[in-house]
Amino acid sequence: MDKIGINKVYDRYFITKEVKQFEEFSVAFIDLFRDFTSIFPGTRYTVPTSDEIEEFYRKWKNLEEEDEKKAQFCDFMIKSIVFSDTHHDAILVTGIVAPSAAVILQKTWENTPILNIIPLHHIPTFIFVPSFTMLSLIGIKVVHLLE
Repeated sequence: MDKIGINKVYDRYFITKEVKQFEEFSVAFIDLFRDFTSIFPGTRYTVPTSDEIEEFYRKWKNLEEEDEKKAQFCDFMIKSIVFSDTHHDAILVTGIVAPSAAVILQKTWENTPILNIIPLHHIPTFIFVPSFTMLSLIGIKVVHLLE
């Protein structure tokens, strides 16, 4: 996030709301992230824990000048806000490749004697292909969340 944007965010959520105590600070912080999530529907943010926010608040409230408070807030936002967005190209490629891979897997499974132990070829294609595709997309999301 850039400092110009954070300065405007700071003014809107922390100057206009007269933040004096931790509860007010916490509410302003939650309002901020609720608005972020609603503005950017495809992007999700990992919010700092309440302990991290409370620790920051203790330091922040003891600062005298508003400019110093704003600078500390900007630094905290840059350090602690993490975008948890799945790479769109990976989802697109998975969505295109997975159905074909599901059909190939099902046909290969049917013709391979060792794999015939699990009767995958008895599952109808119209059920197997969408299920395989959805599980592949969920797998991509999980892999990106773990990174």
